[in-house]
Amino acid sequence: MSAKRWREIALANFDRYVKKRLIEPSYVVSGEGIDSRELGCLSAQMNCSSDTLLKALTLSLGRISKDQMEINISAEEEEIVIRKAAKLHIKESAVSLLNSKRELGVVIKEINHSNSNLHITKEELYEFVKPLYLEAVEEIFSI
Repeated sequence: MSAKRWREIALANFDRYVKKRLIEPSYVVSGEGIDSRELGCLSAQMNCSSDTLLKALTLSLGRISKDQMEINISAEEEEIVIRKAAKLHIKESAVSLLNSKRELGVVIKEINHSNSNLHITKEELYEFVKPLYLEAVEEIFSI
C-alpha cells in the first residue's frame, strides 16, 4: 500500500474513531466543546502530548464537519496520534478475534459511507489494522 493511500485510510479511520468514541458518547467532545480534563486523561492513556492530541482532534473535527482548519501540526505528528488512537481502540475493544472480520466489515461500510470517494477495500483495511493490532497485543503483554 502506498504511503498516500495509507494516510487516506488512517485519516478516515481516525475520523470514525473520533465520531464514534469521542463525540457521540460526549466523552471528550460535547456541545460545549472539548473537555480539557478528559482530553488530558485520553492523552495519558495514549501516551502522547495533550497539545498534539488536541491539534489532531481539531483537524478531525474539521474533516467531519467539512470545515477547513488551519492547525500547525506535521503529518508525522498527526500520524503518531492516529496510530496511538488506533492501538488504544484495539486495546479497549471487546471485539474477539472471531468477530473481528465482521467488525472490520462494519468499519469499511461506515468509512465508505462517510467518504464516498475513498472506496476502502477489505484487504486495505486489514493491511492497515494488522500491524497496529499486533503492536497493541505486544504492548499489552509487555506490561
